[in-house]
Amino acid sequence: MKRPNDVRPFLQHEDLVVRRYALEYFNQMVCEDVDLLPRVLAGLEGLPLKKQRQLVSESSRLTQSPESMEALGRLIKGEPFVRDAAESSFLNAPASLLKEFEEYAALLSYQGQQDFRRKIAVLEINTPELVSRTMQLIDRGQGPLGATDKRYAMCTYLIREICWRPDAPRQELRQWIAQGLHKEDDAGFPVAALAVSAARYLHLTDLGYELLDYLEVDDDWLREEAEQSITALATPELIDKIRRRYPRESWDFRLWSSAVLAGFKHQVSESVALSLLKSERDEDLRAELARALCSLLSMKGIPEVKRVMASLDDTEFMELAEPIYVNCVINGVDDPDLPVWRKTIEHMEANVEAYLDQLGY
Repeated sequence: MKRPNDVRPFLQHEDLVVRRYALEYFNQMVCEDVDLLPRVLAGLEGLPLKKQRQLVSESSRLTQSPESMEALGRLIKGEPFVRDAAESSFLNAPASLLKEFEEYAALLSYQGQQDFRRKIAVLEINTPELVSRTMQLIDRGQGPLGATDKRYAMCTYLIREICWRPDAPRQELRQWIAQGLHKEDDAGFPVAALAVSAARYLHLTDLGYELLDYLEVDDDWLREEAEQSITALATPELIDKIRRRYPRESWDFRLWSSAVLAGFKHQVSESVALSLLKSERDEDLRAELARALCSLLSMKGIPEVKRVMASLDDTEFMELAEPIYVNCVINGVDDPDLPVWRKTIEHMEANVEAYLDQLGY
């Protein structure tokens, strides 16, 4: 299988299908490498604006740096069609970086300018006071909320800012996380999701085991937060824990644990995915394990993925066409089915483009 250093150059590959898959590779692993986003942005030149917008949007979770902030600022200033995606990524930067690039604040949308001011304001607040205010904001947030609620988004940002400070009260935060992880109130502010995120920001590796239980809660959004945090905190020992738990766990656990295997770019994930695929009988879950092997860019997994694809219906086959195609391209495997997979990918992309055109995107 390929390691991150092997995949980095493919972020500027001439084939955009390969380039986007390489980007997804790093998104899956919740990568903090500051070299990645500048690479993605440097490769935009000469691409159609729709493709630029897509790549900027899909790279918004990557770690910011002064170089990437400068590049995003240029897009905000000079590319109206890409501006909204660039602004979203720009505003996801740490408050200290936002402050350094205050020159671009006036070019943001009205809502973007408001977000910018709120975020850089935290720089004037000492850590104990910021913790106090954030907890008050969380407490006041009780009530039905969606994943895109502005209050929740701001609380997530504040929690991240606190956790990343050198004087973060780690013991106090750890206690808050422990309480939040067990706060179950489906109608209330999603404190558990904030606690799951905070564990990731503080790099509390030992909590990865406890977070495994969140892979089967009845909330896709919370499960996604848990999957990202588990992936970021994963160790070979935790992946082996998934291997041992997998056969006796629920369908949901098995589904979401496959995403953890896909994100933890390590040979143990490849080994576990191959092992589980031998005993899994559910076709949907077999497809997810096959997808995980492709996400790991596993050469060993290519024959196994092809066997899985042979038993799938047309829709499921199409969904695995891109993963297996890119896996072969990056590994330099000249499989005879490459033209078939490529044609399938082009057909799917044409359908998506037509749909987006209807929506005006």
